[in-house]
Amino acid sequence: MLDILEIMRENVKKINDSEQVKFFREVIERSFKELIEHTERMYKGLEDNIYRELTLSDYDIYTGLLPRNELKYHDLYLNPILERENINKNYDEILKELISNEEAIVEQIFLPLEEKDINMAIYGKSYYIAYLRYKERKCKVKIALERVEEYEKREEDIYKVFLKNNIKWKTINNPYIRKILQVKIIAVLGDIEEIEEIESIEYTDFEFEYKRDLVPVWNIVSKHRPVKDSIAPAEDSINYVYPLLVDELKNSDNKAIVYFEKGNIKAVNKNSQGNLEIVLDTQNVEEIDIHIFKNINEYQKENIKYPVMSNEDVSILDKIKSSNRIKTELEIRRIVETYGKDFGIKVEDIQINSDDSGIESNLNPFIKDEIHLGNIDKYLIIYLQCENENYLSEYAVNYILSKLQLEINNFHCRGALL
Repeated sequence: MLDILEIMRENVKKINDSEQVKFFREVIERSFKELIEHTERMYKGLEDNIYRELTLSDYDIYTGLLPRNELKYHDLYLNPILERENINKNYDEILKELISNEEAIVEQIFLPLEEKDINMAIYGKSYYIAYLRYKERKCKVKIALERVEEYEKREEDIYKVFLKNNIKWKTINNPYIRKILQVKIIAVLGDIEEIEEIESIEYTDFEFEYKRDLVPVWNIVSKHRPVKDSIAPAEDSINYVYPLLVDELKNSDNKAIVYFEKGNIKAVNKNSQGNLEIVLDTQNVEEIDIHIFKNINEYQKENIKYPVMSNEDVSILDKIKSSNRIKTELEIRRIVETYGKDFGIKVEDIQINSDDSGIESNLNPFIKDEIHLGNIDKYLIIYLQCENENYLSEYAVNYILSKLQLEINNFHCRGALL
């Protein structure tokens, strides 16, 4: 862009009359400077709008981990992944199950450990010992640790919603749910009849670190709505319209996706009042699921002990280039080190092999539905260094490789921390 102000100043220098020079200088400094500043503000506003459109065009998923007693302070933008997490533990129900000689799930615990250590906690012992306490009494029980399959089922549900709406899947950055285990009482060894009520549960032989009363959360709220009596013919007399008011969409940057089993979604329109107009190609729909994606800013992530993760693109460049396949080693390094920045992850070496070199990477399970690598027999092996290695580093590598695999369809992506 030409520096108009400087050009005008150069022309003023050619004027011999000092009074005219002074006059023109004042005109330039006052009028043209204001015009240029206005133009710069206008272009900056346009740039901001373009960036805003690009960033809001995605349904970014944020995930985190919150103490149960803090859920109410963050529920405007983060909510439990499982709705039942909103309900406090009911020890009375647990006691009834145990008296009836049934197994009972008592709680969920968080293990800030690497995957191999979590597997050791689950499979290393057939059972652990715990005590149910009531006043001065206690009852000895056997417990086992299990994965919570419901969390990954919820991820799969959201993936299906993306497919139904033809929205590009960007994978998901959700490490905490994979470190949550549920504690199940599998046998009562003491006299359960002496326990009138359960006041607490004490674990005595856990040889690993664990945390209690932590709840996996994300920025998605799902609602179920009956629609059978609300569908009306659309103006084109071909499709059908279902109007819906969603409070979470009112005067906000939040977004919503709808899902139903039969038929196809033709369009979903939203206005500033939070009203949705869902255009369907059939009237044979009895119920619709609405999934609201809440927008989160940096301020809202502060003062949360466990870092909030997201699958958002880290720069506007990544959004623009997302439709182009990665072709060079430099591009591979860029995407890996950009997404790995917060974890101190850097690329040490990149190799192309005819086998996986014995390296297993746990990529996002839905990758196989997004790209087809059946006939590919080459492996892209990325060796990585991590400056701040911790219990999240391994998952971070898998997440980054999943992002990379979505852009590379001529290699199987594998990665290993050195």
